Amino acid sequence: MRTKDAEQRYRELLANRPSLIGRVSQRDLASYLNITESALSRIVRRVRENDAAAQAAAEVANPDPEPVDDVGVAEVVDLVEVAESRSGAATEQAPITPLGRAAEA
Repeated sequence: MRTKDAEQRYRELLANRPSLIGRVSQRDLASYLNITESALSRIVRRVRENDAAAQAAAEVANPDPEPVDDVGVAEVVDLVEVAESRSGAATEQAPITPLGRAAEA
């Protein structure tokens, strides 16, 4: 049976236990993976570069859709006022306190 190379072991660790990467020193990770710190540093850099390149390629292949026309706050207020005036439902509401509760009258 072939053993995994150091990069494969690092990627597996990154996939299965991502919380360890930020909590454990690079020296301890290198020791766990049975490689030198400098080899781990090169692997980490290569993995980050490859992942960034893959993400950039995915973004080019699937660009975000164009944003929908933004409506300003003033336009929304105008629309609400028009809707209330048409329905005759313009009612006065109790002011809201800082805790998010309606103030008692």
